Amino acid sequence: MQVALSVALMTAKGWAAPEVGRANARARELCERLGDTSRLLPVLYGDWVFHVVRAELEAGRKAGEELLRRAQEEGEVSGETVGNRIAGTDAFLRGEIATAREYLERSLALYDPQQHRSLAFLFAQDPRVAGLSVLSWTLFALGYPEQAQARSNEALADASELSHRNTLGYALLYGCTLSQLRGDWREARDRADSLIALARAQGSPHFLGAGTIVRGWTLAETGELSAALTQVREGLASWQMTGARFLVPFFLSLLARLEAHAGGAKRGLDLLTDALDRVGATGERWFEAELHRLTGELMLQLPEFDRAEAEARLRHAAEVARGQSADLWELRAATSLARLWIVQNRFGDAHHLLAPLCGKFTEGFATSDLQSAQGVLRATAGVNGATKSSD
Repeated sequence: MQVALSVALMTAKGWAAPEVGRANARARELCERLGDTSRLLPVLYGDWVFHVVRAELEAGRKAGEELLRRAQEEGEVSGETVGNRIAGTDAFLRGEIATAREYLERSLALYDPQQHRSLAFLFAQDPRVAGLSVLSWTLFALGYPEQAQARSNEALADASELSHRNTLGYALLYGCTLSQLRGDWREARDRADSLIALARAQGSPHFLGAGTIVRGWTLAETGELSAALTQVREGLASWQMTGARFLVPFFLSLLARLEAHAGGAKRGLDLLTDALDRVGATGERWFEAELHRLTGELMLQLPEFDRAEAEARLRHAAEVARGQSADLWELRAATSLARLWIVQNRFGDAHHLLAPLCGKFTEGFATSDLQSAQGVLRATAGVNGATKSSD
């Protein structure tokens, strides 16, 4: 009964609401007092969700590790399926992206559709759909955009068949965000619209906030910049009112880009500074490289920053991405850096930086990221030895 109350509160108040934390604590106390280990795993899952959505990643990691350890000790395959999924999500959020892929793929390998479909009603979401959703972001950052899209589509198809609202909301949240990361504003709009409609029907402020943010970003692509800014701000306020703090650095980056597009590069830079401060405070580092790259690009628009400062920031973005094995984030940073060097007639530096990175990719050649990088690389063709490297 107490577990069901926790799930109901998550839906009505948001995953990070204080009432949810209190309900989880009470449920855990009851389970331990009664020695009811069968109900303890869903309670630990609820504790993990509460802390992660609040961006309390260390507390979330401990709850997730306990869930996985208890499931392994008891030989509880369903618990191991969920445990590996949340361990993978933890690793991804902390920027341990290759490790995240290992956990998530292990969870998917353990999942048995006949035995585990009912887990959605115990753990708020179906672990397969949730695992596929997070894996889509993971694969994208690692440099596999086509595989990322396939996993996202698979998650949405499975969620639709399952007819479980929280699961569908989860898949749509991750799905519309992946569409934004890919730069596909039409798909992002359609998925965000579906998420907003579901959130209103479900009475979920958590999903409504996220859907409104992504929907707002798409409006800028159709020239509705003022409406875009309004919706992203409203969505971000709604998201944070539920107590949610994770994903805020990413959402702030969307607002920063809109502000810069509206002529407010300084306001955009302030938002990115806020986002990076939050990264440092919470340890949510999956988007850290991109925040540094965007900061470097906005620095180039402001006269108070010289080219050396912007270049240093872009270099740092590439270094952070490389340390996380995030090839796509590294490619974006390198493309921005190469563009700067071309303006400075450093064609050789630009070519030697970008050519090896482009050569690492085995898919996604039709994506905007690969096409942009290849376009910059072509601009260095025939002159890549004309300028001596300054490195």
